[in-house]
Amino acid sequence: MKNRVSLIPRIPMNPMKAIVKALIPQKLRSGIRWCLSEDYRDRLLWEKDRKMGQWVFELTGGKIVAGPFEGLQYVDTARGSSIGPKLLGTYELELREIVDGIVARGYNTIINIGAGEGYYSVGLARRMPQTRFLCFDALPDNQERIKHLAGLNGLAGRIEVGGFCDPAMLNQTLQGTSNVLVICDIEGGEIEVLDPAAVPALAGADMLVEMHDIVRKGCSEALASRFSESHRVEVIPTRPRRVEDFPAKLTAEKRQKLDAMEEHRGPVPMTFFWMRAKPAAASSATEAA
Repeated sequence: MKNRVSLIPRIPMNPMKAIVKALIPQKLRSGIRWCLSEDYRDRLLWEKDRKMGQWVFELTGGKIVAGPFEGLQYVDTARGSSIGPKLLGTYELELREIVDGIVARGYNTIINIGAGEGYYSVGLARRMPQTRFLCFDALPDNQERIKHLAGLNGLAGRIEVGGFCDPAMLNQTLQGTSNVLVICDIEGGEIEVLDPAAVPALAGADMLVEMHDIVRKGCSEALASRFSESHRVEVIPTRPRRVEDFPAKLTAEKRQKLDAMEEHRGPVPMTFFWMRAKPAAASSATEAA
């Protein structure tokens, strides 16, 4: 087969591209592309985050090493978030005291909407053996990951897993419940789902919600207004991670520590709403259910 001549003509490189490639160094070309192409930036950042996640998984042995879910065996990838901060126990660090308070409260039922791969639901189920857990996620892959994560930690069968949750589904799920917590992270969809007009039982439920005003402008203002009479609303802003947030039991360079804890939340701080039902509202909602 030597000296075989191809019958397909070779298409020459675009002349302008050839000139650019010859005159401009690769590093400078990459820098220009970074500035001009959002898709190129996203792909490079995704790949960097993937490699960092692999490094953290090896560093931690695949177990969460700090924070409220320390000791939880974890899956090797996360969906919609970075796995590194979860394994390090610095993920949503601002909520550590809230999570410990949730465990201390001992809710009868916890409903997790937008559960991802199950970080909160499985983490809390491990610490709250008497609580009923219901997870909703629109992605079938995530539904399987929740089940897998539960199985890794000996919690198979403890968590009920469902798909897309709209107001009608949430209203149905809340019927007959008391002492209930709703955890919600649905990229702006909270403005439709967390509507007491459509879901009256929300008046008596505690709620921990990640707000997405960057996606849905006015989202926080709308929810604060809806629940101002029935709930005490605490606004918790995110903050940049600091070197001292990194688990002391692990060794890494300063830049590695900061990169490993990066949650990629965008150019502006995000907020969480911690909404506790006022006693009168909780009693009324329980009676109505």
